[in-house]
Amino acid sequence: MDIKTVRSDKIYRDLISREDKRAYFRENVLKPFKPKFDIQQVPLESNSFDVFNVLEMLHYLPEEVNSSHVSEIDLISSDELWENCRASLAQSLKIFKDNGIKLNVSEYLFTILLGRRDNHLFRLNHGCIGEGGIPGYITISITPNKESIQRIPGVIAHEINHNVRYQYIQWTENVSLAEWVIAEGLAENYVESILGSSYLGPWVTKTDLDMLNNLIKPSFKDKMALSGMEAIMPYIYGDDVIIAQGGAPIGLPYAAGYTLGYYLMKHYLAETGKNVVEATILEPNKILKEVDSFWN
Repeated sequence: MDIKTVRSDKIYRDLISREDKRAYFRENVLKPFKPKFDIQQVPLESNSFDVFNVLEMLHYLPEEVNSSHVSEIDLISSDELWENCRASLAQSLKIFKDNGIKLNVSEYLFTILLGRRDNHLFRLNHGCIGEGGIPGYITISITPNKESIQRIPGVIAHEINHNVRYQYIQWTENVSLAEWVIAEGLAENYVESILGSSYLGPWVTKTDLDMLNNLIKPSFKDKMALSGMEAIMPYIYGDDVIIAQGGAPIGLPYAAGYTLGYYLMKHYLAETGKNVVEATILEPNKILKEVDSFWN
């Protein structure tokens, strides 16, 4: 198992004094992730839509990075931070191997991207967002401060759970609501199982049981077969995120699908006696047929 890190902190610092900012960032931070972007059908360079159109939604573009960002760069620049990230990645993967789950991917690539400090989604997510759904690639997007940096191990564990799941389950653009809910629930239960409840994300902890039982469950109960990312994103992310992205609200709280998934999978694990590691690679239909009582 080979874990490599792209030390983006050094590239961000170099950007401050460089003129070829976009080309430099593309070559040194984004290019190693080209296989991931290819799967996502996002070109590294194009005269129309390319990776920078995606990047700018949440992150500073290379040409925006200047001396005003030094304090943020400093917060992601310690060797200790990067070694801790690498250790979190290794431990999160090792647990699967130790439990007899074969890792079909042997090389993993990781980096950290600077998020826009004024972005609404970072405020909702307490400054730390992960991406790890494509096997072999994990990124953390962060608006660095003490709290968001402390949350990195939990976000890494969450994304590694996705990374392993999608070595066994085929993700498609026509993904079902059931699959996405289950995936997020597995990831957060995995975080809790290896790090404790203090590392659960705000996408779980911000919603109480009354909201879960009286609004979220009834809204999802007959919708789990819904498919297609455009149709199901409002259920997964809730109104706050969808409105911020220019979409129409459907009356659900922040991260409703994450909250539902967390409790649905907790119910499944209690009902079946399975652990979250072995459940991570199960097809969604095998999980759904065991949780009828969850909806009552």
